Amino acid sequence: MIFEEAAKLDKADPLAPYQNQFNKPENVIYLDGNSLGMMPKDIPQLTNEVITEQWGKKLIGGWNNHWLDLNERLEHKLAKLIRANKAEVFVGDSTSINLYKLAKALIQTNQFSNNLVSDNLNFPSDRYILKGLTDYSPELNYYEIDFNTSDQADIKVIESYLKKHRGVYCFSLSTYLSAYLYPVDELNKLALENGSIIIWDLSHAIGAIEIDVKESCILAAVGCTYKHLNGGPGSPGFLYIDEELSNSVITPIQGWFGHKDTFSFHDKYQKGAGSTQFKVGTPSILSLAAAEVGIDITLDASMLAIREKCLKMAKFIYRFVEDELSQHGIRVIGPNNEAQRGGHITLYHPESWRICKILQTNSSPKIITDFRPESFLRVAITPLYTSFKEIALFLDSLKKILESQSYQEIDGTRPEVT
Repeated sequence: MIFEEAAKLDKADPLAPYQNQFNKPENVIYLDGNSLGMMPKDIPQLTNEVITEQWGKKLIGGWNNHWLDLNERLEHKLAKLIRANKAEVFVGDSTSINLYKLAKALIQTNQFSNNLVSDNLNFPSDRYILKGLTDYSPELNYYEIDFNTSDQADIKVIESYLKKHRGVYCFSLSTYLSAYLYPVDELNKLALENGSIIIWDLSHAIGAIEIDVKESCILAAVGCTYKHLNGGPGSPGFLYIDEELSNSVITPIQGWFGHKDTFSFHDKYQKGAGSTQFKVGTPSILSLAAAEVGIDITLDASMLAIREKCLKMAKFIYRFVEDELSQHGIRVIGPNNEAQRGGHITLYHPESWRICKILQTNSSPKIITDFRPESFLRVAITPLYTSFKEIALFLDSLKKILESQSYQEIDGTRPEVT
């Protein structure tokens, strides 16, 4: 029954042709695209062109002929993806470095008091960055909201914090564990009313849900390109700052590429316009070039179509879990309403790690899912390269594993990357 339904959904899927644009290994079902996206087929040819022709033959001439406008081209495309102005987006560095630059720049304006605030649902690295800022600046305070759950935020608790602690807040628009989506419009309005600002980490959201920074009144954001945008391991992060707001801040890391006249080599730093000031050193050309391919595919497919398929896949999974798997101790964590969830579904089971391991090692096809401590199995919904048939095969395999309890035969030792 599940395979018949999957076949019908695949036949009607307008995004099905995009699967051919990715390097899909044989006999593998890849459901970990919320950690690292699949490689677009054009990447080897493109990177070979950059290495052998642009660098290998043109040497330093590659800058004028190819590389100086690469940042600007990517920033224009990523700005289209989040419906920002080109001057408001910087692509480069890592998400964590961009969060440091943005949080420090905002807090040192003294517009938002001296408080930095996050919550226990946010990705640990974001919290490390904010806490680290206060460790070396005793005048700053760090607060962390604890919701006593890993599922979803309590908006009333956030509202209470905003009223008590004016400052710079940071939340993940789609949380890394449960993919819970915050009511971004409502929280930005509350922040504005209470003299605060929210930096949104879009890492698990961009490429998975539609984002309109203007409509949502997002003033500042960071994110990465290696998850749903399929930019490759270590592909560049990005930073967004509202153009008007950028005029009142200055980056704490003042590098030559952020200078308003990069190649004049002035003795004194003068910040570039808009997000340009957040550039620091020489761009990482190889990773920038590779990241462009995934962004192009996403723009061509359209976020509207991607999100529509994402919701259909979520419904497909959710119904099967409730009907066929719940009696085996599996449950979905996060909101019941899939419209409040981003690009992955998280399943709870006490033996999640061993289940992940058996799916990868004792299953044909090999099924790659994601594990998060201590008992969570994350299933990426990546509409560009995943079919409903692949989802059905995963669910069917999971059911057989749970019914047989074959995971009990698996060694529970975990590798470094799970």
